Amino acid sequence: MSTGIKHEKEPFVTEKDYQVFRDNNDCLETCVLSFKQEMPAFLEKVWRVSEFEEDIQKLRASKDVLKTFNEIIEYPSFMAASIMDDMFTDTPEETLNMLSANTYRVIGYFYDIVLHEY
Repeated sequence: MSTGIKHEKEPFVTEKDYQVFRDNNDCLETCVLSFKQEMPAFLEKVWRVSEFEEDIQKLRASKDVLKTFNEIIEYPSFMAASIMDDMFTDTPEETLNMLSANTYRVIGYFYDIVLHEY
């Protein structure tokens, strides 16, 4: 029985993920690049910078941004799910707008966080 959780020995991003993005007329590499460029500044707004500055800098410098992000939030775990939920709950619209559609595609696909517009 598969739990849907990717095991540590497997790469987080697989060829199947690239194919899913291609099938949806998206480029995973472009979306991940947007995530890398936008996420640190977003995290500076939603996390306590004094406490998490080292993690944010690590993310900025990372060559494998999703792997580094997963290590920082300890994904997959209940804590990671809580962290992701907290990042987007009651977050001001101007802060949410710091992230592009490409970054939201990554967040939705890999972390199952989908924001709904009202």
